[in-house]
Amino acid sequence: MALGRGFPPERDNMMTLKARNLIRILLSIAIIGVFSGLYYIWLGNFRNTHPEITRVQPYCFCTEIPLDGVLMWEEEVIFSPFPGKVSYPGGLKPSRVAKGQLLAVIVSGVGKQRIYAPFPCYFVPGLDGKEGLWDYTSLWLGSAALPGEGDFTFFPEGMQVKSKAPIGKVIPLPQDLRLVGYADSHPDLLRDAEKGYLDIKTDPLELPWKSQVRVYRKYGHRVKFYLSLPFFPPQVLLSRKVSYYIYTGERFGASIPETALTLRQGRSGVFRLKGNMVSFYPVEGIPLPEGRIFVEKGLQPGDLILEKAHEAREGRIRFW
Repeated sequence: MALGRGFPPERDNMMTLKARNLIRILLSIAIIGVFSGLYYIWLGNFRNTHPEITRVQPYCFCTEIPLDGVLMWEEEVIFSPFPGKVSYPGGLKPSRVAKGQLLAVIVSGVGKQRIYAPFPCYFVPGLDGKEGLWDYTSLWLGSAALPGEGDFTFFPEGMQVKSKAPIGKVIPLPQDLRLVGYADSHPDLLRDAEKGYLDIKTDPLELPWKSQVRVYRKYGHRVKFYLSLPFFPPQVLLSRKVSYYIYTGERFGASIPETALTLRQGRSGVFRLKGNMVSFYPVEGIPLPEGRIFVEKGLQPGDLILEKAHEAREGRIRFW
């Protein structure tokens, strides 16, 4: 008679307990999964029917277009009539002088020679090596890059010079300070150029200067200008290359978060709220600092839009 092999009662009870615990764990995971799924379905539906809403803010947008150019002026180099040591009574800086005012003194073994201003002018005791080389014809023709400037150098006090050596230059006054330069094309820029004047700012924080447009020409995405500037401080004589700004005026519109702008079927726009209905509304924007967008047309300050356009959809929403 064969005898069957069984497990002790204690081992049977242990296996049964493990199976029950496993079933409990699996059931708990299933229940948590079902409730999590239901929660995320509810949350998604809640977000769709209760999206984040923001109010359109008023904004004033100032367009300032960089202008890179070179300056031009009429000038004459002053030469020493004979060898000697040169001194500059007015100091080593650009200065405005009247006709007949003392510019320099040359001391030699035979005495002193005084050099006087031949007319009202700026006097500069130094050169940059570009004297007589820059003129309207050479700078205006074509669309090539503007030439680089020379290195300006002041002549030292007591410098020993030879006969007919340069000792400085004079810039006759009055005269217009002129500029040849390039700026990126913009509709507002071309509008002002057609009127014959541009508002030039030498610094973003200062007020603009109304400058006459002598000639302008469009080359692709750039515009080349020949301007007469209404200012001529002596400091500009030390550097012929400048970077200014063209101020094209103020534009009033609205400011929205950049997250509210999206693309739909090739058009940019926002989801605007009217009553409790959301609909896509096409607008165009210009990037602003700190994650904002400037919108000139289409939205009014106070309008309500959805803040997160990538999560938005058209239809009815709730405020509670």
